[in-house]
Formats: sequence, structure tokens, C-alpha cells
Amino acid sequence: MSFSEEFKRMNSEQRGEIFNNIARHLGEVVKTELEACTRSCLTCDRFDEPNEICNKYGGRPPARVIAFGCDGYEDKVPF
Repeated sequence: MSFSEEFKRMNSEQRGEIFNNIARHLGEVVKTELEACTRSCLTCDRFDEPNEICNKYGGRPPARVIAFGCDGYEDKVPF
């Protein structure tokens, strides 16, 4: 039996559970990807933006690192 045939045989509670699981998983994926795409030098606490210098590694990062961040990324909440 195909998934669509099996899905049609489910009651609304079973379908709702599947939808909730999918929504929960998609929420986690979206959150992870949004956090990853905002981890750049511009949001890193160690980046001196006016001088374009990384205070952790002591130099100007390559453009790709400035745009996409690195493993040394730090974002400390000030409270």
C-alpha cells in the first residue's frame, strides 16, 4: 500500500499527529539554518568592524569568512 493510500485510511487524529511532527521538524530545521546564516563577522563579538579586523585571530578575515563566519564565532549576550 502506498503512503497516500495509507494516509487516506488514517483518522484525523493520526493525520494531525503526522502534521505536528512535520511542523516540529521543519521548525527545528528553519531555526538551525537561520542561526547559521546570521553567524558572520558582522555579528561576531570579536570583529572590529570599523577596522575590519578579527580580534580573535589578529587580522583581516577573507571576504568569504566575513560573509559566512567561522568556527571561532562568538556572540555573548550582554545580560
